[in-house]
Amino acid sequence: MKWLFLLPLLTLQETPATSRLEEVLRGISLDHLKANVEKLVSFKTRHTFSRPDHETEGIGAAARWLHSRFDNIARRAKGKATAEFHEFSIREKTARNVYLRIDGKTNPRRAVVFGAHYDSINGRERDPNGPAPGANDDASGCGAVLELARLFSQHDLEWTAIFVTFAGEEQGLLGSRAFARWLKASDLDVVTMVNNDIIGNSRGGDGETDAASCRVFSAPGLDSVHRQLARYVKFLAERYLKGFEVKLQARADRPGRGGDHQSFSRVGIPAVRLIEANENLKHQHSPTDTVDHMDFEYMKKIVEVDAVVLASLFWGPPAPPPPSIENGRVRGKGIVWIRREDENELFKSVDTTRTGQADLSDLEPGFRYRISLCAATDGGAVGPPSEEVAFQPAEAESPR
Repeated sequence: MKWLFLLPLLTLQETPATSRLEEVLRGISLDHLKANVEKLVSFKTRHTFSRPDHETEGIGAAARWLHSRFDNIARRAKGKATAEFHEFSIREKTARNVYLRIDGKTNPRRAVVFGAHYDSINGRERDPNGPAPGANDDASGCGAVLELARLFSQHDLEWTAIFVTFAGEEQGLLGSRAFARWLKASDLDVVTMVNNDIIGNSRGGDGETDAASCRVFSAPGLDSVHRQLARYVKFLAERYLKGFEVKLQARADRPGRGGDHQSFSRVGIPAVRLIEANENLKHQHSPTDTVDHMDFEYMKKIVEVDAVVLASLFWGPPAPPPPSIENGRVRGKGIVWIRREDENELFKSVDTTRTGQADLSDLEPGFRYRISLCAATDGGAVGPPSEEVAFQPAEAESPR
């Protein structure tokens, strides 16, 4: 039988990190999220090959608006921040990603990327100027990127933050591929990428509504760094946010589909995709992907998950070295994660911030386990997990 012992939700001690997290969570605005989505929809199409020079319609107008929003945030940012275009070639044309960089205060070379794609499609690749509102796919993700860029820019960040909106996703993740390769060749050490794609609808095509969970996808391999990041997202969401579940998925994306997180995982950067729990495929890549089919209260819950993850990375402790195991005990202060080697989910987690050790004697012999450690502060902030180490309980000796 599988058991999962979750830590109780904490009443966080007042520390700089936790007070800033609470300020960000309080600041997430439904009005801002909706306004961001509505503005992107107003460009009628954001197809990568739509008109680049039209003032109010098409991909060019959308890119210029995104840059203006990022530039406005940069001007008001507490730290050094810049809004930029990143150009790449696609079918002998020039396309542009749009991003905001906020330099970290303590370790500016270490970076976290939070992204979504701003291009849309109406299912007819030969009609780049046809109606493609792309409200949920993926103005919803871009709305999250803009809102959290606004909120995190008002604080000093320990690491560099890159808030980015990609073009060329609908043509095969081309914008994110170019961006990920460019970052990989830069002097930045990108430690995490979080992708939001289709996060704004709670009612699926089957008529069922799920407004209490979302899914997280990551590159395969139960012991991969990408799957560990997905577990971290789930752990943080269920630690800090009441009544909302993050469902771990055992594959990189849905069957036959893909997302911009894959561009990053393919160059070795830990990456995940957050997506709504119950998609309505009828409206995707369609003129009916409009604002009236969205649930902004639900979208806000996923943005809160994003905020908890980003805050824990920017203001929590870094990943510690792997824990040591001696005589059936894990040594290390923080939160010990215990996972059966053949399972996707954690078996249990143990708070060792006071004792500095966890007893493994209750683990069932005959199974192999993976043990990792998250550093944690006295105020409750939890950093990312260490690498996993293998552990197999000894079989009990038979009586003579």
